Amino acid sequence: YESLLHMSCQYHHLIAHKQAGHAHNISGILGTKSGELAIICPAYPQPGKNLPPDWADTPPNK
Repeated sequence: YESLLHMSCQYHHLIAHKQAGHAHNISGILGTKSGELAIICPAYPQPGKNLPPDWADTPPNK
């Protein structure tokens, strides 16, 4: 069972590379930089995307 879990983890890692468009990349998996497979969460506050322009001036109690 432990080897099945390990294989499942490797499979999902390879699928993440495929979905990110790295399947036929010349540099392969080793050319993937840290954070390139991360999924962007639309609910997470991101300056310039889903925060108001004056978000930095908002008092901390709001």
